[in-house]
Amino acid sequence: MRHTLMATWLPLTLLGMTLYAGFNVTMKLAGERMNSLLGAFIVALVGTVTMGLTLLYLRASGEPLDLSQTTTAGVVYSVIGGLCVIGFDVVLYMLFAKQAPLSVVVPIIQIGTIALMTLAGVVWFGESMSTQRILGLALAVASVFLLTR
Repeated sequence: MRHTLMATWLPLTLLGMTLYAGFNVTMKLAGERMNSLLGAFIVALVGTVTMGLTLLYLRASGEPLDLSQTTTAGVVYSVIGGLCVIGFDVVLYMLFAKQAPLSVVVPIIQIGTIALMTLAGVVWFGESMSTQRILGLALAVASVFLLTR
């Protein structure tokens, strides 16, 4: 059952990984060549326009947009998530404007995110923590020290 479940989300996970890698590389390239706030604004604008066009396309093609499960809490969490994404964009631009190395900065951010999301999963969502996961997390955190030496 677990392998069947993973098969349903693994392809999207790999796509997300690839898109995130492309995002990081392009932010490094742009961050060295423009103002951080303008760069973050352009990223947000492109994302907003892309999603708007996608919604318009779906509506024009007759695809129903089910809003019945939308709650106030869902909207609030989405707004907070959007603020986090924009804040992250600005920070990334600022790091790359300071010539921070892509090969160090992004892995440290990702490993820190792994640690924080593992903690969030256990504390807020009641997810289990196995010995194997603890070992994996410890190795990930140890890699930060190796990357920064």
